[in-house]
Amino acid sequence: MQATKKTNDLRNSAWKVHLHEECISTQLAMTFLSHPPATVDTLLASWAEYMASAGYEKEKARSRRVDPENAEMVQEKDRRMKLKLKVHSLRHQLRQMRSLGPGKDESKMNAKLRQKYQKWQSGDLENELHELSLQTGDAE
Repeated sequence: MQATKKTNDLRNSAWKVHLHEECISTQLAMTFLSHPPATVDTLLASWAEYMASAGYEKEKARSRRVDPENAEMVQEKDRRMKLKLKVHSLRHQLRQMRSLGPGKDESKMNAKLRQKYQKWQSGDLENELHELSLQTGDAE
């Protein structure tokens, strides 16, 4: 089973290298391969429409680097980054608590882990994660 997985991984990697060399954009090449040739025109038209949309312009503006001399934008970027890191940390804690499972003996936990575990059991951890995810626009 392991040898088969390794063989498939190597074959897929070689395929992606070939696509990158031939087509430059592996993702675009895979999209064209996964859609029937008759729908390629529709796919390209939809992509062109998206590129002309306000949503695309908004995403481009969001992803641009911030001018270090623009203090307001630097602060906003820092705030978003801290929020993103907090969401990442809470997701990690949630996975950790789920792996412990319900009904664990809390007396064997250190104080910090016990506090997180109780927060998870009460539902506060998931609520906090949901609230922050809504703020980042990354709600699950």
